[in-house]
Amino acid sequence: MKLDINDTNQVNKYKDFIKNSQYGSFEQDMRWAELKSGWKSAYFYLEDGAEIVAALSVIYIRDKIGKNFFYAPRGPVAELNDIDLVIRLLEEAADFARANDGFLLRVDPLFPYDEALIEKYKARGIEIRHDKTTSSQPLLNMVLAINGRDSEEIFANFSKNTRKHTRKSYRDGIVTKDMGREGVDILYKHIVDTSERAGINHRPYEYFEKLYSLYEDEIRMSVSYLDDEPLCSSMLISYGNRATSLYGGSSNEFKDMGQNYQINYEEIKFAADKGLAYYDMGGIFDADESDGLYTFKRKFTEENVEDLIGEIDLVLDQDLYDIYIREKNPHFKREEARKNESN
Repeated sequence: MKLDINDTNQVNKYKDFIKNSQYGSFEQDMRWAELKSGWKSAYFYLEDGAEIVAALSVIYIRDKIGKNFFYAPRGPVAELNDIDLVIRLLEEAADFARANDGFLLRVDPLFPYDEALIEKYKARGIEIRHDKTTSSQPLLNMVLAINGRDSEEIFANFSKNTRKHTRKSYRDGIVTKDMGREGVDILYKHIVDTSERAGINHRPYEYFEKLYSLYEDEIRMSVSYLDDEPLCSSMLISYGNRATSLYGGSSNEFKDMGQNYQINYEEIKFAADKGLAYYDMGGIFDADESDGLYTFKRKFTEENVEDLIGEIDLVLDQDLYDIYIREKNPHFKREEARKNESN
């Protein structure tokens, strides 16, 4: 059933389900659609009696290939092993996408890789793709499983080197504070500095300001200081049973003082104190030494790599989908570039 956004009672019921479900994610929250400038949204759910048992929040936008790209980030909010339930939900959303000029409905569940489950979906005519070259989000995340431990128990399991750097940061006088809204300005400056060092693009200030405003009750803005100088900062969002480090950055000055060790440990302490199950440091490209993100993040996650199940692509226009996938695939782009050079 498609959610009637003018039905206040049902909208509140939908929001509560997303927020309280063990399968919920901040990206499935209705506020996520408000954050995505230029995107439209639609919401679908199934009920058992008067209770919602599955939901799917979908955002969509006109792709440059000429039709709408429909996307349900970290959906569905449902038990993925209940294949009949999930397929019913996906079919409702796909019917809407098809009727609204869509060429693709993409769903990327926050669910661990499960080859047997992939085969079960395949037998029902639904392929779950596990291809990092064309995925909308990383398929590999570095995630600490807290497992009911307190921060001291977790710290004791860090490597000797990680414990040394973390302790030294405190001895050197670095202090990490929760700065609230004031931290957004600090974070943005650090993101600009970090992006310039790395030679990469970054989102505009308005994006971070809006993100904080939408999720203020769930966001912690951590800033690590030396005296009055902000050294690094991080935006952490706690939603459901997971604390996710969304964005971070650091100053061009005062490098290598252990501030990045301290800020991550302080966020782990925060997540453990709240009784959350996971501290999610976000995506990596490869789980080996070639990936600098992996090399650093593994220090705080007990080297735990969360390998997600992949993406369900419900193809509504095969020709346009093929073009879309080719354009997303870096190998295809390289091959096309070689062909053009030789002509």
